Amino acid sequence: MIYYRNCINRILLLVALLTSSIVWLAYDESLYCSPDLLGTDTLSVGGDTYRVKWLLREDFSSEESMKNWVLEATKADVQIRDGKLFITDYGVGSTLWYTDEFPQDIVIRYKTRSEKGMTDNKLNFNHISHARENDGTVLKIGKESGRTGAYSQYHQITNYIATLTFKHSRLRKDPGFILLSDSKVYSEEDKCYEVVCAIQQSRIRYYLNNVKVHDVKDSEPLQGGKFGLRTWNTHASWDDIEIGVIL
Repeated sequence: MIYYRNCINRILLLVALLTSSIVWLAYDESLYCSPDLLGTDTLSVGGDTYRVKWLLREDFSSEESMKNWVLEATKADVQIRDGKLFITDYGVGSTLWYTDEFPQDIVIRYKTRSEKGMTDNKLNFNHISHARENDGTVLKIGKESGRTGAYSQYHQITNYIATLTFKHSRLRKDPGFILLSDSKVYSEEDKCYEVVCAIQQSRIRYYLNNVKVHDVKDSEPLQGGKFGLRTWNTHASWDDIEIGVIL
């Protein structure tokens, strides 16, 4: 009887230890991964208001930031300096993907500007969102994708592309390079821009320095996916990239 009682006590002790470990591990995992750590804000821009829970806040404060980004390019220089991300693309095109995916209803916000020292600077400040493989699976990025940074390659995969160039600003949907919205607003050299793009269900709104430039509906909205910065034949910097889910 004493033997059986000791066995039962040992089993109960083991169960208690395992339970406490599981509870501690679950708490630690939740604390580390919780988007709430980045904050929840009310964002007012261009006459619209959004309630946003931030999932990414990237200020490029150190070289460690680059471990979360993957480059697709043929000839480009990428570096972090003075708390900013600098990309110089020499004519083929450069896309820098963030490694994680984001949900469908999101706000994207970042600051960008052209940098001096490049002749024939095309002033391309673009981003790609909701990117997936055409079968709905997670997008392959970097060397695994086989892409060289050429713009036409991104017209073949599922995504939204928002462009701001020296000629115009446009919203497109891929695959198919479908024009959703076109504006004669264009980028200028040595000028700072704050870009905000809100994708909420079927509606896409794009703001430039607190002015709404695009407001369009997509009858077949895309699901969530990867986000990337995009440029071509441009020497530019990016800073304070924030992406959050719209509540």
